[in-house]
Amino acid sequence: MDIFRVGTPANPTMLTEGVMISGIDSATWVERYREPGDFSITGDVGSGLRESLPEGSFISHVDTEEVMVVESHEIKDTESGKEIQIVGRSLETILEQRLVYANTIWSNVDYLAWPGSPARQAYDLLYSHIIVPPVERAGDIIPYLSVGYDVGPTYVGAEGRWVKRDLLYNGLNSLLEIDDLGVRSIRPAISMTNPSPWDTRIQIHSGVDRSASVSFSHYLGDLEEVTYLWSKIPEKNFAVVFGRWTQVTVAGDKTGYSRRSTLIDASDLDGGYENQPSPTELADIQAAMTLRGEETLRASKPIALVGAKVSKEQTSYRFKKDYDVGDLVGVQGEYNEETVMRVSEYAITMDKEGSSEYPTLVTLGEASV
Repeated sequence: MDIFRVGTPANPTMLTEGVMISGIDSATWVERYREPGDFSITGDVGSGLRESLPEGSFISHVDTEEVMVVESHEIKDTESGKEIQIVGRSLETILEQRLVYANTIWSNVDYLAWPGSPARQAYDLLYSHIIVPPVERAGDIIPYLSVGYDVGPTYVGAEGRWVKRDLLYNGLNSLLEIDDLGVRSIRPAISMTNPSPWDTRIQIHSGVDRSASVSFSHYLGDLEEVTYLWSKIPEKNFAVVFGRWTQVTVAGDKTGYSRRSTLIDASDLDGGYENQPSPTELADIQAAMTLRGEETLRASKPIALVGAKVSKEQTSYRFKKDYDVGDLVGVQGEYNEETVMRVSEYAITMDKEGSSEYPTLVTLGEASV
């Protein structure tokens, strides 16, 4: 894992130039689907690492497109002398330094994500805050950064959604969670995932379904630390979505003993009305409530095989060649369990003794373990 710093003091977010980093004794690099990735680098205090990787600088390595941000340095005494540890997280966490603002004529309300798929709404949220914000917030623009998204699921008659006033990173995740979407950063390159030779792209994605070509098997020794849980507890097929002034019912095709019900509080959709909403307003509120109920039922499925790590000795498939973080892969477990799981993270560790790497798999709908 050859790590390098990208960017220059003159253009810290123009990540087109790189400098290899030396003096590393050990390092860990973990990429994740939706949760922030992170890294840790250690070396001798006299190695020059602190000067090479100042706080706020950006790093990557030769086997990935992802970028991470140096966040802190720590120097501590060890048996072999003073050691420096440098840690940080994936680039998209810089969105924690931006706020969600209203985009309507009322400045004291939440942000309205216009009708569309959650992927498109997440894209619009970022674009309107860090790429082309209103003139009065031009200082929020992050130079040499772009935003992209995979199409993902779309909905006929999709409704707008309110994103609460919060950190922009939290607002983004509130939209990604709806359709189990992920986010990653991509270094400047002319490629399918980032067509810009200058900009680093924050990419909203849903992975690629590779379950037909990539399959990890317990019987071939691919899996370890597997968790099995047979449960219908999460399964729901009937929902009542209620607010302050109205409610809707969203029902599947199950009745009698097979019906499994849930109650969803959607008072955020109509709680701001002091008086009974007009018929037009009521229709919009009910449409949004129906959408929320459908999303909840779609995510509420029974589970069996819920988590696994792939053995470090597995050599049948290569990361970044055969599959990537966020992709869907086939899994053959014990007890006749076969399923499709998502690659939620990929970890690489290295030290003077060598290196190891492995993915972690989770059931669909769970972005992290």
